[in-house]
Amino acid sequence: MGHVTIAAEMCSLYRFRDLLRTHGDLLLVILLCVGVFFLQVLHLHEAAFPVTDEGSHAEVGRMIVEGFAPYRDFYYPHPPLLPLLIGSGLQLFGGMYPIRFIYLLLNVTSAIPLFLILRRLTGDRFGAVIGVMMYLTYSEMVHHDFRFLALRQLSNVLVIAFASMGILCRQWKYRSSIETVLASLTALLLYPATVNIALLSLLIILRESTKQQRAAQLRHYAAVGSVTIAFLLLFYALVPGSFDQTFLEHFGLPTMSRWGRIQWVMDSDPRDLFFYGSTTASLLLSTALLRGYRWLSLCALSMIGAIFLPAEFWPHYFVTAAFAFAVGAALLPTLLRRMLPVRTVIIPWTIALLILALHIDRTLPSLLAEWNGNRGGDYHQIVAQLRTYPEPVLTFMEPIYAIDAGKKLTQHPYRATRFTTAHMSSLHHINASQFLLLAEDACTIFLTGWDRSFLPPEVLQNWMKLYEVVSDDPRILLTHNPHCS
Repeated sequence: MGHVTIAAEMCSLYRFRDLLRTHGDLLLVILLCVGVFFLQVLHLHEAAFPVTDEGSHAEVGRMIVEGFAPYRDFYYPHPPLLPLLIGSGLQLFGGMYPIRFIYLLLNVTSAIPLFLILRRLTGDRFGAVIGVMMYLTYSEMVHHDFRFLALRQLSNVLVIAFASMGILCRQWKYRSSIETVLASLTALLLYPATVNIALLSLLIILRESTKQQRAAQLRHYAAVGSVTIAFLLLFYALVPGSFDQTFLEHFGLPTMSRWGRIQWVMDSDPRDLFFYGSTTASLLLSTALLRGYRWLSLCALSMIGAIFLPAEFWPHYFVTAAFAFAVGAALLPTLLRRMLPVRTVIIPWTIALLILALHIDRTLPSLLAEWNGNRGGDYHQIVAQLRTYPEPVLTFMEPIYAIDAGKKLTQHPYRATRFTTAHMSSLHHINASQFLLLAEDACTIFLTGWDRSFLPPEVLQNWMKLYEVVSDDPRILLTHNPHCS
């Protein structure tokens, strides 16, 4: 019996070693994702970042499930998928925390298929791990979009899922249907992300080795694209105002100069600048030096370049190209092996690890500080205070406080976020008398420091005389209408 036990233990040991040899990189990525998820979920209940658009998306979603028609009853400059998901989640769970939990889980676990995609595209297990590690510690994305419900990070989840179908599950009989659903959902979420879908489709076509295979893939993606476009046109036809507000009106916005955009990026956080510089330089050099990865590099560079094309531009739009930056990071070891006149892989690996270490050294302290703290300061105390006062609530710049408190909002055309206005022109030239009328339908007036920056001073003084001032500090003014029960 003793010999049998020893033999069984030896077999188990060999199986474990074989598992590490064949799937050790995947196990490492899974453990990394578990660790990152644990770090962020540990204090998720304390997390707050009120200045994002999360509150506006959530309020739009709540209005939709309550029967308001988007684009007809209120202005919303995006497709409706994210608000629909948030609104449904609020109906189902009764609060924001479960929705944020699911959103965070999707964002982190999507790094696992991303790793498999990078490994398949580059043929480099080590490089794929580097790419995923830099992806999961991309400061701009993790700070703003991983835990707080955002359009661009959710689009990354859909893009990764779409790429998985064409790169990892090519022979699956349901591939075409799932790709069509994913492409259609992306179109209903964020139009710029459909560029990534198109570029990935082109990459998969060009990776085929024969003309016949390329032609077959071209027909396949032409069908997927045609159905997606037809679905989007059906959405425009069935939902009046959707085409104007989500598409046409964006062309009328003021355009920042191309050089101004580049200068804005150059002035961005040094942590992100190092990340952008190292990954983009890798893509540029790979295009020139790695012939077998030229189409992959060009596809990734096109994803980055497409961000500069629309009239609107903000530095956090680069989150949409997180997949492309991960490709650049994953190509680093292969590129270094080509550039360095050495036979051993130790030196290229060491340099790649050094670049990763420099990136993590720059980003991890701030990420750990955020993951283990409450970015919103007294956010939750304010939400708890709001729960004790009657609704509806009149608020402007940051509706997330009232939404987290479960309070209905007064609907008005002057929300500074522009997400509940019937006409964009209504946002301008608002006089003091119009502001004063808004308070007549409200039982609680909730203002933040941002609101004070655009509210006429006489309106603020008038409200403070008419209503009970519950709290008045440099950040928050909360007033309660004494006539409400």
